[in-house]
Amino acid sequence: MLTDSPFAADRSQIHTMVSAAFAKRASNKPPITPKAGRLQLVMIQPTRDARSLAASETAGPSRFPGEPPLFVGSSDHASDVKLLKRLEIGAVLNCAPSACNDPTEEYQRQSIAYLELDARDDREFQLLRECLAKAREFIEGSHADGRGVLVHCTNGVNRSATLAIAHLLIRDRRCLFDLFRDCVRARPTIVKNESFQHQLCALASRNALLYESDYARTLAADGSKETGATEPSSREEPQAEAPMGAGPDGKQGSLKAHKLTGNREMAEDLERVTCPTCSRHFAPSVLGRHAPICAARAAKDAERAAKVAQEEELHPSSAQEVAKWLEDAGLLLVPGLLEAIVRVAPNLGTLSAIDRDRLDAAIAPVQLKPKSQKYKNLMAAHEELQRRA
Repeated sequence: MLTDSPFAADRSQIHTMVSAAFAKRASNKPPITPKAGRLQLVMIQPTRDARSLAASETAGPSRFPGEPPLFVGSSDHASDVKLLKRLEIGAVLNCAPSACNDPTEEYQRQSIAYLELDARDDREFQLLRECLAKAREFIEGSHADGRGVLVHCTNGVNRSATLAIAHLLIRDRRCLFDLFRDCVRARPTIVKNESFQHQLCALASRNALLYESDYARTLAADGSKETGATEPSSREEPQAEAPMGAGPDGKQGSLKAHKLTGNREMAEDLERVTCPTCSRHFAPSVLGRHAPICAARAAKDAERAAKVAQEEELHPSSAQEVAKWLEDAGLLLVPGLLEAIVRVAPNLGTLSAIDRDRLDAAIAPVQLKPKSQKYKNLMAAHEELQRRA
């Protein structure tokens, strides 16, 4: 198991790796039609009573299998910013903005990325055709930036779970039935919409991932062990090779091919490399996307800090005063806003004396759209400053 990695491998991760390896082998059985596949998805759903299912879903967002972390939850989970910070969730995808009023202003203050996809939970809506591409772009971009992602709708049952499973299906190249089984273990009540079930099966069929996997027997044997059932001694549980310790370059020792599959690519997915800019750990494939974004962000932060220092040299106390005012309004990180305001109002006294039109003219180079939330927050803070003055 990985112990030096920020994401320790557990039993579900081993399942994910082995299943991905099986998915790369051609199946000897005839392909399953999406219609038959949908019926099999229904059979995978648990038969527990409604009270226990509801209790499992209200406890918190459910982490679906695989890395980087992807959570599925309800609007209540998305509204609990403290819960998001505790789970290291730095991005929220709202699949039902017409019904869920997420705290976007608090997200902005906490630097939580946010995207809305107006999806409908009905039989006629083509969810994957309309929303999957944008959802995958947002999730992959957030993961490349080192953020955990929460995908949510009203209850975290249909829209959000379907998009999350479709993303993992394409990303990990797993058999749909094996992936769905692991997702049901994490969140028992998901994808009850029959149209969404059929869309998932059609997507898996187009990607040659709709088939009866040999790995299902491994899952069944493992499940019987967890419930106390005996298993024949001849069947061995697959074990993952433990990695060597991390080297001085931040890269862990090479992993051997998995005993069960001999798949070396799967083992390489578990390696972690240190980002030279932020010193966080990522898989090599993720680091290739994260490193340039992280370096560009660090360069912008350094440039912004230099400009603030320059303004403080010209106005030692006043620039810091205006910066504190912008920070309280959640606008300090807007590029160029502090410099634009200090040019016309070097202190809060002067700022409270200027009217809205002059402030609009001063911040014109920043190009804040009048309908944007940042612009509204700025004007509200300015009005409050004028009232206090």
